Amino acid sequence: MTGKVNCYVHEETSSITALQSAATDSNANDTNVTENDLKTADTDSGFVRPFQNEKETYKYALDQQTTAMWLRFYSWLSRTFPSFFQHDFLRADTFDLDKNQDFKDFLKKRCKSKEADNTLDAINEAKTKSNIEPLIKMYTSEDACYRTLNQQLSNSTHEHESAPHLCDRFIMEFYIRSEQLEKRIFIGSTYRGATIGHDDIHVYEQALNNKTRGVLAFKTFTSTSEDIKIALSFIDEGPPKDGKMNVLFVITVNDKSTNIFGVSDVSDYPKEKEVLVMPGTLFVITGMTPNVSYELQSKTVTFTEIHLKYHHIPMSFWKKFRHTIKSARSEAL
Repeated sequence: MTGKVNCYVHEETSSITALQSAATDSNANDTNVTENDLKTADTDSGFVRPFQNEKETYKYALDQQTTAMWLRFYSWLSRTFPSFFQHDFLRADTFDLDKNQDFKDFLKKRCKSKEADNTLDAINEAKTKSNIEPLIKMYTSEDACYRTLNQQLSNSTHEHESAPHLCDRFIMEFYIRSEQLEKRIFIGSTYRGATIGHDDIHVYEQALNNKTRGVLAFKTFTSTSEDIKIALSFIDEGPPKDGKMNVLFVITVNDKSTNIFGVSDVSDYPKEKEVLVMPGTLFVITGMTPNVSYELQSKTVTFTEIHLKYHHIPMSFWKKFRHTIKSARSEAL
């Protein structure tokens, strides 16, 4: 969890609908992001988005799973039959993020020099070794650009044309190597301590009171801990400032998902028992309990519990294949 928990105490919920594109977000290179920009980003209520109905949730899940399926297939095909990818219009290195000049320029402008170099080194090592662990370790390290990547993801809208494609592209690395995450799949309860604005809590209240089912989607990489005491230690010490409140997200995972996995064995902070949640992961809000008190290191921490349950929507291969054909026909019109 490390310092990124306080930096992104409110990273929650929204959509990653632009995974297929490698285009640059129109605002990606306009302004340098400072550390202060990142720390104040947690007050932005745009970090959460409830789904309004089951139809909207289903379409989102279908889009996401279809994209992931074809990413894995393309990656396998390019490795297995490299001779088919020797043309300018069809290259095996299409998804090589370390060769993407736009991405390099983005890191150069948004990150410190050392952080940008470490991030590119991790991406290159993951590709060379065909191993996801360097990317996981990069995310848990204080010397990489995870803050910038998360910030750009959190700034996305729900429209394909204006989503932060370069950072969405980083998510592809995890989808392409999802089979390596299977041994890390987490089942059980995990926690996230946060300090958020009073206005933001209404989003969760409205989702809980949704007549159908309150479904939320995480928007950025979100750190949690198996240890409730570790999670609570990241809540601001002392009473919250005006307009703020302490919350503890209690996340229950009963179904296997490569979107939720343990990283403590490769983390720079193994004692934090970190469980990482991928962007786009769906949860149902099942309850909220205000004014919960917990004794932590000779002090009492008071917070509101927000209970989330991982929401799995199974999709068959044929559903995803038909969705691909339908989407292709729509694009052709």
